[in-house]
Amino acid sequence: GTADIYPRLAPTMEWDTAAADVIVREAGGVIYRYDVQTQRPILKPLVYNKCHLINPWFVACRECAEVLLAIDEEE
Repeated sequence: GTADIYPRLAPTMEWDTAAADVIVREAGGVIYRYDVQTQRPILKPLVYNKCHLINPWFVACRECAEVLLAIDEEE
């Protein structure tokens, strides 16, 4: 309840984020993938049980999809 957005721009593994992902989702948030090449969030949730267990960079936030879309449209 003290942060509205948390960017993680460093490597993590699925087991590092799975429990936190559940907490974020239950609090009404989403962990969005982050595209390293375009340096923009991808408005699709983090995916688990991939072939490679390394997570992409991500942004965890609550009620921020509209803000992320607005930023994307401005640029």
